[in-house]
Amino acid sequence: MAKQENDDILYSLFQDKTSGKLHLYEGEKTTNGCTAINDSICSQAKRSNAEKKWGFICKNEDQARIECAEIGRAVCGNCVKNLYETIE
Repeated sequence: MAKQENDDILYSLFQDKTSGKLHLYEGEKTTNGCTAINDSICSQAKRSNAEKKWGFICKNEDQARIECAEIGRAVCGNCVKNLYETIE
């Protein structure tokens, strides 16, 4: 079975201030903009230690996949892997 599609989940890409690596964070659209949870989807980075130096906010899963592929190796491989995981 493929990973469940959830149009309410959006992704933001932020750079870790310490490592410089880009990590994905799940979030959702609100009336005040876009939220992002505190832990990256790989659980290796915290939102409180990240900045949007370059990256993106509020992208759906397909858009996040495309943008991460365009950016390349600067994006955490474990975060990208989570975008492609399947639920059994």
